[in-house]
Amino acid sequence: ESIDLHRIDPAQVKVPTVVVAVEGDRLVPLADMVSLVEGLGLRGSLRVLRSPYGHDAFLKEIDRIDAILTTALRLTGETA
Repeated sequence: ESIDLHRIDPAQVKVPTVVVAVEGDRLVPLADMVSLVEGLGLRGSLRVLRSPYGHDAFLKEIDRIDAILTTALRLTGETA
């Protein structure tokens, strides 16, 4: 319940943000992630995964998530 009560204004986010969405995620629909990235403006980018695991893709698709995060960190000059 508490997560549903927490509201974030994407326009207030001041850092580059990579949003990873999964097609077929029933807990966090792709449309919600698209709206979030639109709210982030130029600071946001969206990566969409196709996975049979839906919301659990972040647990099952470790290599794919790792590649996305490694690329994002490399682009910002950070290291993993």
